[in-house]
Formats: sequence, C-alpha cells, structure tokens
Amino acid sequence: MTRGREVWTLSRWPVLRQTQHPAPGSSRTFTETWVTTPDGRTLRVVNAHLGTVLVTSALRGDWARLRRTAQTRQAQVNLLCRLAAQEPGPVLLGGDLNTPPRGRLYHRLTRCFGPDAHDEAGRGPGWTFPALALRIDHLLARDLRPVRAEVLDATGSDHRPLLVEYR
Repeated sequence: MTRGREVWTLSRWPVLRQTQHPAPGSSRTFTETWVTTPDGRTLRVVNAHLGTVLVTSALRGDWARLRRTAQTRQAQVNLLCRLAAQEPGPVLLGGDLNTPPRGRLYHRLTRCFGPDAHDEAGRGPGWTFPALALRIDHLLARDLRPVRAEVLDATGSDHRPLLVEYR
C-alpha cells in the first residue's frame, strides 16, 4: 500500500518504490507507485484526485474563483502529463479526476496516459458520481488492455467504485 494525501494505492503485487507529488494549488498529493506484475514487468500507477469544479461559484457569478479553479486544474493536469512522459512502458492513471468524458482536461489526460477503461470495456453510462449522473472517476492506461470495466453498487461514499480488469 502507498498512501498520499486523500489517495491510496493498494497492490497485491510487490511494490518496488513510491513517491508523492504535491498537487499544484492544493494540499493534496498525487502518488506514483511502481509494482512488479506477475509476468515480471514493471507497472507504474499514478493515483490522483483533481481539484473540484465549484458549481456554486458559477451560480453565484464568482468568475474570479472559477478562473482560479480552472488554472489550478490545468496545472494539475500539466503535472500528470509530465509524469506520464517521464518513462516509457505501461502506466495507469486512476482516481477522482473530477472531469467528465466530454471535458477538455479529460481529453488531454487520455492523450497523455491512454484510453479510458470504460470507453474500451465498460457497459452502460458508467456513472461513478450518481447524484449528478456523471462519470468523473476514471482509469486511463498506456500499454494495458482492459477486458472489463464495471461501476460497483457499493456505498460509503458519494462516488461509486470502479472495477477494471486488464490483460
């Protein structure tokens, strides 16, 4: 297990190393964990929780706060894309990315990390945030092929867990 601020990466495979990266404009951290897969390859796992879009700021007309939020989220995605580019080979980005599949930041992240597991192997709408009928939690991967992606019905959070099986 590797733990950052607000994110954990759990692995049944041996953890080679881990590091934390401060998330720009936030007290959160992104974790980067290297594990050894059963076939002996090294898989890099990046776990992130991006800043939240504050709908209440838009409703109040607080455009300055919305601009700051957008700038912070852009800086966080810039950091994640730099991490993706640091090493070749398989890399998995997972977490509460607070961006739907139609979002500009989502598209940038898929260019940096690879396709979304739900797009490749999921069924149905994939709503991980059912209160607003949104899919904002994602697993994106380079050099991995998802064969199943499913949003589970578990409770205990306002988000639903996403289970993905890769081959």
